[in-house]
Amino acid sequence: MKPIEDKQVVNKTKSIKKEYVFIAVLLVVVIAIFISNGNLFSAVNSGEHGNLDYASKIESKLEKLLSEVQGVGKVKVFVTTDGSFSEVVLKDSKQETVNGEKTTVESVILVGGKPYVTKTSNPNIIGIAVVCQGADSLSVKLNVTEIITTTLSVSADCVRIIKMK
Repeated sequence: MKPIEDKQVVNKTKSIKKEYVFIAVLLVVVIAIFISNGNLFSAVNSGEHGNLDYASKIESKLEKLLSEVQGVGKVKVFVTTDGSFSEVVLKDSKQETVNGEKTTVESVILVGGKPYVTKTSNPNIIGIAVVCQGADSLSVKLNVTEIITTTLSVSADCVRIIKMK
């Protein structure tokens, strides 16, 4: 009877090892997802927040400008953007020779502990909705479209103008 018990113990031990390996792998995956989502969530939130601020500023400026146009009347503007702000940082590159092989090493130039930004790009505007009292007039629609396409460098396809109730 002893050999049967040894087989059962070996099978139980293998089963327990598999469970521990499975639990360990699952734990690593959960931790990786948690860390990734934490970083991703904060990056998305800050990106969305920046995009919303950018869009809100454009909306308020357009509302102020368009309300001055004859025939427009009350006006509300909604702007949608695609992507987020992007920055180009200054980098320094050096060529090093290690064991006879040349490699290029790049490092970011820091000023005051922060990367030195050489260029910042705003998000792309993908759509603008304008709701105004004077939208039933073709000349008002044309004027509003022309103002938006000229000031924001967007195509007329991105602009929709609807009559306010």
